[in-house]
Amino acid sequence: MGNTGNIKAKMKKAKKQERKIRLIPPILLFSLYPLLFGGVKVRAFLQKYAWFPSGEMQYDFFMYVKSRAFLVLAIWMMLILADRILLQRRKLTEWKRFAPLCIYAALAMISATLSVNRQLSFTGMWEHYEHVWVLLGYMAAAIYCANIVEEREDIELLAMALCTGAFLQSLIGVGQIVGMNLLESGIGKTMLTMGLDASAKEGLVFQFGAGSRNCVYMTLYNPNYVGVYTILLLPVTITMMFCMKKIWQRIMAGTTSGLLLICLFGSGSRTGMAVGIVLIGMGGWLVSGIYMIQRRIATGALEKSKRWLRIKQWSVAAAGIIALLAAILVYDIAEDGAVRKTIRQSLRKVEAYHLEELYAGEHGVYMTYCGAEFRIEARQADGIWLPAVYRLTDGSEQPVELKWKEAFGWYRIPGEEFRRIGLMVYENDGQIFLYVDCQKISWYFVKDRQTDTYTYVTQYGKSDEIVDAPAVLQGREKILSGRGYIWGRTIPLLPKYLLWGSGPDTFVLAFPQRDYRMHANTGVRASREIVSKAHNMYLQTAVQTGMLSLLCLLVFWIIYIRESIMIYRRSERAGKCGGLRSGIFLGVIGYLLMGMLNDSVVAVAPVFWGMLGIGIAINRQTYH
Repeated sequence: MGNTGNIKAKMKKAKKQERKIRLIPPILLFSLYPLLFGGVKVRAFLQKYAWFPSGEMQYDFFMYVKSRAFLVLAIWMMLILADRILLQRRKLTEWKRFAPLCIYAALAMISATLSVNRQLSFTGMWEHYEHVWVLLGYMAAAIYCANIVEEREDIELLAMALCTGAFLQSLIGVGQIVGMNLLESGIGKTMLTMGLDASAKEGLVFQFGAGSRNCVYMTLYNPNYVGVYTILLLPVTITMMFCMKKIWQRIMAGTTSGLLLICLFGSGSRTGMAVGIVLIGMGGWLVSGIYMIQRRIATGALEKSKRWLRIKQWSVAAAGIIALLAAILVYDIAEDGAVRKTIRQSLRKVEAYHLEELYAGEHGVYMTYCGAEFRIEARQADGIWLPAVYRLTDGSEQPVELKWKEAFGWYRIPGEEFRRIGLMVYENDGQIFLYVDCQKISWYFVKDRQTDTYTYVTQYGKSDEIVDAPAVLQGREKILSGRGYIWGRTIPLLPKYLLWGSGPDTFVLAFPQRDYRMHANTGVRASREIVSKAHNMYLQTAVQTGMLSLLCLLVFWIIYIRESIMIYRRSERAGKCGGLRSGIFLGVIGYLLMGMLNDSVVAVAPVFWGMLGIGIAINRQTYH
């Protein structure tokens, strides 16, 4: 009997050890993966396009390394799953629920195969690297975490991994706020440019560096991604404060929650603040409800106090919302009304833009500005090239006498409404260039001496055509920091990509990049940027892998949300992991809400999919 007991104890210990080994990939994914960075010189595969720089090689400091590391973790997870299925003869847990993901994976592969650019779809777009293999890796992470999480100890261990990763990230973020940015330090720059030529370190410029108020970007590359990350992790760390067993774990969770909130405000993510209000309310309602229900179950007083329970729940939710609104008000005052300005801008519609038309053609450049139509050309007088302007009226042309502006070194069209237009002509390498400065945005056109035809030249010195793209949301291009412009040009693309899309990581090619005029009307900064993402996870998916693939993802997410709500409604079955389940559920909800104004990115999405898998596992354990 003694030997039998020893054997059983050894088998139990071996099984526990095996379970811990299986948890290593998600532990690394949650704790260390988001911290990865490093400079790599990569091929962009876009240099042939007029709207992209000419250099074949570009530097990438965050996304390339993360995508490669994630693929290693995803392959590791798939090998363990294969071992469980093929050698241990264990079936996938509730594999039917993953059918929408399997269909999505198949559609993503078809989309990559039929892509407008297979190179991008299979190897990744510069500074994105969310190619088809990464998309399949997301599915693997969700399925893996849903199957290997079996005990409460597993859930708590992975929750601590999430908390550890968030704590380390928030330390970097707080350092960026106070001007002690790890990445801008000598050590950080050395780590970023390790293996690159010396010019890479010397020319390294941090767009969101010190001196910028919204300077928190952690190691996630962009403040917007910080907003998504903090909203994803905050509900987990906050609920850990109440449901972890050990005091040091609760203290760490509370500290991390406070640091994450500071980083959220420091990132300037107004979307994150808005979603945070929703989550605080939902979280206060859910977590307080679970806590009070568990107490009443223990005392047998549940049925007698349900009404009082609901009052307390709503009170806690309201208190949380009021506290966060107060914090946002303080932030708004400190930032000179930045939040109010954003809200006003989002509600404002532009009835007509000053620059109504601009294109190059025969005998000149044609422009309509403030309702006035002009033809602008380069003319030679006494051996000097000068701009000439003709106003188009009733089919006739009337010459305009230009005024010389010494301060700027260009000519100007008379009239107060045209004060923001400057004209200049110059010769370079035998070519005649007509320069138009309109609302602080530079436009260059080259004249063909033989045919007297003008051609637009992009900021990268390449010839192209200015094309007005089909659009919706007209007049609202500037809302939500220019997202109205991007969405308004993306939505008309959807009918074209119903089945399999343009291909993973090819949004930059699907988007009408030659819509230069309206891009410029959105703002000076916007006119200099390449639109490489939809700033909406759902539009991004619909365009790149097709509307049908988006439907599959929505079905999968809705199944999880519905299941979680049903479990909560059966409050007596909340289980020991009710608090953590609520935290993960709220994190998933927050991520999906943030996806309405942000993209899926390889810096954050793997953590989301792994968390979603844990949420599914907890729901399964609650049911069974």
